Amino acid sequence: MTTDDAPIARFAIYARYSSPMQEMTSIAGQLRLCRDRVATLGGVIAGEYTDPELSGTAMQRRPGLRQLIEDARAHRFDSVCIEGLDRLARSQADMAWLYRELRFLGIDLYSLEDGQVDALHAAIKGILSEMFIDNIGHKTRRGHIEALHDHRVIGASVYGYRMGNFISDDGKPVRGLRVIEPAEAEVVRRIYRLYLDGMSPTRIVRLLNREGVPGPEGEAWDARIVRGRQQNGILRNEIYRGLLIYGRTRSRRHPDTGIRHYELRPREEWTIIEAPELRIVDDGTWQAVQDEVARRRSRRHAVVAAGRKAAYPLTDRVRCGVCGAPMTIADKHRYRCVARRRDPESCSNNRGILLEDLEEAASRQLFAWMLAHGRDWQRLFAAAGAENEERRRTLRERAADADAGIARLLSAIESGIPSTSIGERVLELERARNEALAGLERLPGPPPPAGFDIRAYVRERVVQLRSAVTGSARNQRREEALLAIRDFTARIEVRPCKGPERIEVETAPDIPALLEAVSRHAAAGPAAHGPQTPPLKVE
Repeated sequence: MTTDDAPIARFAIYARYSSPMQEMTSIAGQLRLCRDRVATLGGVIAGEYTDPELSGTAMQRRPGLRQLIEDARAHRFDSVCIEGLDRLARSQADMAWLYRELRFLGIDLYSLEDGQVDALHAAIKGILSEMFIDNIGHKTRRGHIEALHDHRVIGASVYGYRMGNFISDDGKPVRGLRVIEPAEAEVVRRIYRLYLDGMSPTRIVRLLNREGVPGPEGEAWDARIVRGRQQNGILRNEIYRGLLIYGRTRSRRHPDTGIRHYELRPREEWTIIEAPELRIVDDGTWQAVQDEVARRRSRRHAVVAAGRKAAYPLTDRVRCGVCGAPMTIADKHRYRCVARRRDPESCSNNRGILLEDLEEAASRQLFAWMLAHGRDWQRLFAAAGAENEERRRTLRERAADADAGIARLLSAIESGIPSTSIGERVLELERARNEALAGLERLPGPPPPAGFDIRAYVRERVVQLRSAVTGSARNQRREEALLAIRDFTARIEVRPCKGPERIEVETAPDIPALLEAVSRHAAAGPAAHGPQTPPLKVE
């Protein structure tokens, strides 16, 4: 075979740039240079692959590169041409994997900077690219801290301030300095006053929007702007008391997905600079608001004891009978419709119900249902048994399908397909399998044996629970009884009605949960529960 008869090499070209501050012409320039090199090498272009505005540190989030790998496995080209190896990968692990994959497929790699790339080039460039990224991060943080010491802006604009126009002693403009915007600063002070007066962030923003007060960037106000999170938001941002802070959070990029994960640093690791010229609220007001934020949070997360449920066990079962929205404790231990509180026009249910009244009504109705259906328990078990058997079969099939899928993916990894490309799918299948297995565990057990007196047990349980919830004292025994009542309850609806009561409560029992409780008790036997309570008359 002569040289003229040699097959012409088919080239794939890959181009990428990472920052939206760069221009699309960066891609065009890379492609043009690579086309010229392919022509010099006597090849033809089989495909061009691009990833604009995507970081080289996240290989799995680059659709252009993923398509290039798929086409390489389909043998649609013989060589890959790139401007530089850092266009292909910015980490030594990704670079090593890509080089090995292309080499296994018999595909040559060419770089305009290095020519034909060998294993040594790939290893060295991968290390240097990763060090370059780390070095950029260190220099960026150092520059941010230096700017902070000069009181210059680092991040996004903050409500209450605007950029100032300052001229240095040598006549040059000084950029990045904030000054207080008087009108917005007064809104900030008003928000602090309203919050200390007892208004919630939701009610505050509703008031501001109703009055037509422009929010940040001229948009409508949202409760998240006021409330914030992780020392953010108008109520928590310490710039309002004259402190500039850098380094509240640290981020780590997941090596497979490229997604950044953020976590709050300890305060002693923050960089804090005093900037009294930026103070909008005094220290006393600031501290009072922080104390109120902490008090409201502790009230929301009140617990009966360590590791126990919330102080109002029935809350997640209570729904508005008019609009279906949840009802929560709003004022003086009274349940009110959440939708009505947020927007009075969204629901007509303007009546609340005292915590003690709701607990008494819900427990009374549940007990009445349990006692009234004493003759129906065997029938309920029979109906539930058929349904549970079908559910059990479905869940077992789901768990088996997930196991089979995981096995196939693990086999693919062992065959050489990188785990980074299928790791998320494995996690999805594991979650599906675990959910199916958990569902199997939650299914009720078998019905009680023929000799077990279901009616006697139900009467006994009602007596125990009724005794525990009688009265208004909130002790541990009462809370444990309410937790049991919640577990036996599917839904509690509260709606207005005519008549002296003005409000009615309707409680729907959770029949599967009740059957499971009876099954557990029957399976445990009398020895696990002590002597049986003699039958008592319960009205």
